[in-house]
Amino acid sequence: MGQLGVFEPNSAQFPSANFPERVTFHATERRAVLYYDAAVEQTAAWVVVAPEDLTGPLTVKIKGIARTATAGGFAFDVSVEAMGPTATINRLTTVSYDSVNTGVQDPVPATNGFPWEIEIQLDNDDGIAAGDIVRIKNTRQVDHADDDASGDAGVETIAIRDAA
Repeated sequence: MGQLGVFEPNSAQFPSANFPERVTFHATERRAVLYYDAAVEQTAAWVVVAPEDLTGPLTVKIKGIARTATAGGFAFDVSVEAMGPTATINRLTTVSYDSVNTGVQDPVPATNGFPWEIEIQLDNDDGIAAGDIVRIKNTRQVDHADDDASGDAGVETIAIRDAA
């Protein structure tokens, strides 16, 4: 598998409302994390250029920690927007994400601060091709039946891998 990108909290882009809280934790290491609320659907996005040797299928791994949740599960959606050099969509005014891809971590670790991971195959990848500008959008789906953890989900990294 080839790595398409690893996205960290400090490179996230946010919408004008309903975005996760970007904070640092650990007194000496200053580790960055995005905390997604348990009650409000929140979104962050990252941008990457698709590599020339891209073949697919693509898989996303979301890795993080639970801030206060010790029971239940998290559900996240990942959406892809791919724009090639001949795209006819005005990127200044329009977004064009493909359908969502959903993954669940259930149960969350029973101890705050312990790691969790969700792996999602991108069946809906907006037809990514080599050289495309790609936006990856990550949303906690608090209305999903399996998102029943009462605390925040902390996302430390999102990695996208190509099966090639």
